[in-house]
Amino acid sequence: MALILKCKWRFFNNPTSLWTRLIKEFYGSNGGFFQDRKPAAGSRPWSRILAVEVKFHVTSLVSKSTLRRSVGNGEETRFWEDVWIGHRTQATLFPRLAVLEATPVDGWRWCWQRQVRDGRPAAELSRLLELLTSFSCSDHRDKCVWELSEEGTFSVAETRRWIDNDILPEGSGTTRWCRLVPRKVNIFIWCLLLDRIPSFIALSTRGIEINSIMCPVCQDYPGHVGHLFGSCDVAVRIWDAVARWLQIPSFAYLTPREVFARVDGSRINAKQKEVLEVVVCTVFWVIWQYRNDVVHDAGKLEKRPFLWY
Repeated sequence: MALILKCKWRFFNNPTSLWTRLIKEFYGSNGGFFQDRKPAAGSRPWSRILAVEVKFHVTSLVSKSTLRRSVGNGEETRFWEDVWIGHRTQATLFPRLAVLEATPVDGWRWCWQRQVRDGRPAAELSRLLELLTSFSCSDHRDKCVWELSEEGTFSVAETRRWIDNDILPEGSGTTRWCRLVPRKVNIFIWCLLLDRIPSFIALSTRGIEINSIMCPVCQDYPGHVGHLFGSCDVAVRIWDAVARWLQIPSFAYLTPREVFARVDGSRINAKQKEVLEVVVCTVFWVIWQYRNDVVHDAGKLEKRPFLWY
């Protein structure tokens, strides 16, 4: 994601380079950026970059005003066509005035084709003057400013950290990884502890239409993670059986995080704790597999030798 935003940064900071001028020929002076909708589908790589950039804005991950043009002497900024104040061009904000402008290429010295007296052009002029009240030029060269950086320059590392902090779940705990279980089981446990498995409630929350959000195993309660792995009848029976086998308190009616917290707090040696963690991971995996069998194949809970599959 950060590398895609880097393309945007380079585009506006290298206005005279060959590749920038080529992009402008196909996509306009702003290269297709700062649009409110996805560009027309195509096989061109730049179209795909623009599509991702629009997704950033729609999801509010990175706002349009993150990259802004800082106007100095105005020589490299077009008044009407470039985005230099706010996150839209002045031609978009004030279309009637842009049409009346006799020298749209320059634009910093207004020359109207006719006098602006009343109606919508006059209202737009009034709003434009109000917008420019706090604006002033300088003798410095125009430049682009990246708002996510204190120095105002783009950095892939800083942008990546910004995106990670925004989309990754909060939490101070480290990722669990048990060396005695298969990789797919470790990945499943990681998703389970982040509440990222596709339970019916999770799918419904993400806008996917499903017939019911009830637990597919017992059909008595909503099928959220805490119920499916802790208080569902099948889960309770499995945890009670494991407790009798290992002669430990049952993990029934606990959430996955509470189960692992109890494992970590057990007063046993490191080797025994590792074995207990394997058993817990196995139980969570079996419950999930059985749940999927019920959903897809109307599965039945049967006694069988344990196999990783």
